[in-house]
Amino acid sequence: MDTPLRHVTQTLDPTDHRDEGPPPWYRSTRYFIAFISSFGMANTFLQRGDLSMAIVCMVNHTAVDILKYGHSVNDNATISTNDTTRYLYMGINTTSNIRFTSNATDDESPYRSCGTPTFDDNSQEREGFTIPGLFAVWGKWAPPTERSRLICITYSGNISATALVFPLSAFLCKVNFAGGWPSVFYLYGVLGLLWTFIWMFCMYDEPAHHPRIHPKELQYIEASLGRSTTKDVSVQIPTPWVDICTSLPFLAIVCAQVTYNWSIFLMMSNLPIYMKEVLRFDIKSNGVYSFIPYLAMFLVILLGSLCADALIEKQLLSVKYTRKLMTVIGHLVPGMLLIVLSYLDCTQSHIAVAVLTLAIGLGGLAFCGILVNFYDIAPVFATKIMTVSNAVSMIPGILVPYVVAEVTKDKTREQWQIVFFLTAGLLGIGTVVYLILGQGHVQKWAIIRDTPEEEIALPS
Repeated sequence: MDTPLRHVTQTLDPTDHRDEGPPPWYRSTRYFIAFISSFGMANTFLQRGDLSMAIVCMVNHTAVDILKYGHSVNDNATISTNDTTRYLYMGINTTSNIRFTSNATDDESPYRSCGTPTFDDNSQEREGFTIPGLFAVWGKWAPPTERSRLICITYSGNISATALVFPLSAFLCKVNFAGGWPSVFYLYGVLGLLWTFIWMFCMYDEPAHHPRIHPKELQYIEASLGRSTTKDVSVQIPTPWVDICTSLPFLAIVCAQVTYNWSIFLMMSNLPIYMKEVLRFDIKSNGVYSFIPYLAMFLVILLGSLCADALIEKQLLSVKYTRKLMTVIGHLVPGMLLIVLSYLDCTQSHIAVAVLTLAIGLGGLAFCGILVNFYDIAPVFATKIMTVSNAVSMIPGILVPYVVAEVTKDKTREQWQIVFFLTAGLLGIGTVVYLILGQGHVQKWAIIRDTPEEEIALPS
């Protein structure tokens, strides 16, 4: 939406917002945008997962149980699964993530996120517009001391959708409304359209463009970012791809994100199978216990983002060391817990669930580290470099199902132990690389020369 910049006549002092302050978070425009962004992220992942569930439901309703648990409740069911079929599904499901990265070199605008999927053949490709569009806003809307929480609120929609999509879609497939499986498309389609209208009405490129933002909040955001309220800094400049691809801080984020995504895809694709094959949970228990770790992760992401911002705002740690602290906890601790988990068997199933919940939950702290760090090192190009990193980090999503299938042919605890040790080792490598090369200040190639105040954000 093209709206003239609103000019603020008074001279802004970066400390002015301390006197009266911006509106509280529950009346804040930026937090409202964060929550609808989270809704958009959840909707995107719901619509990505519903197709996988609906396809098997079209073929045979017993596949609902097979997809979730590896076998059917009905002993007389004629559909069976083997290593090839169960991991083929997971491979197809995870490779669709790559389509999110299709517009890495396009011009960035939050309105590109309105490519909400529909029901035609190109729906998955259109999701590629959504993710970069959702995160394009935070370079101009997120004060440095609030980046963690605003970006993590947006990311949290992904986790909530991951936890809900399969049990909710399975429930919809089993009910008789609208023929069962078609109701999956109806519900998520309606939610997608609803979100699109909300986004179109509420989203503007910059705070200065927004007609309903409180003047104090506008002053707070622009003073925090070191920008003049009377100057449009949306300068079109070429993207320094050579500098980006040779930047050690950027490559450190990519390395850490690749290893982190290995663990995430391992859990997303294989958690129900592990609980069935090793912990020997029945179908009902499997569904409940598969949900708990993602609930823990959702809460950790939100609480961890508040802690990260508090460390920066109170100057207890610099941006660089805050990101590294969150990454270390979000990588190394889950890695060590996976090693512990590998020694537990079905006689210690409830302890295993507790360890697994801690491992997946604490992994959410990595969101407050590496996944926010793009905006620290290159706020102007954050969406583009995040998109490139996401593209590379989706490679584990392709490899994990086939590696697990090859290693766990006999479905024994010892074979799963190899998988967990491999994952822990990769998390350790990613942590070491990020600790050595990671940074928290704006890189030289990301500084716009005609707005040098962008270079000064927070102590690095």
